[in-house]
Amino acid sequence: MHRDLKPENILFETPDPHSRIMIADFGIAVKLVHDEETGQACVGYKDIPSVDNYELGTTEFVGTLGYLAPEVMVNLPQTEKIDIWTIGYV
Repeated sequence: MHRDLKPENILFETPDPHSRIMIADFGIAVKLVHDEETGQACVGYKDIPSVDNYELGTTEFVGTLGYLAPEVMVNLPQTEKIDIWTIGYV
């Protein structure tokens, strides 16, 4: 999960109107892992050196205030849906 999508982090590769879009600034991004037993999304911290180093969801308050998904604002577990919500908002 990127966790800080905003206009400043969405870039065009070239000035062409049909340019590819790139995402920048992965400073607070985390790796998302799907637990095969439960089917739930798990957030791994850092580079996840082992499967034991993860926990279900995360409730960290991170990102840029104007672009935070509701789950982040009310301290609920976060999944990839927070990035999808933010892209829709942007």
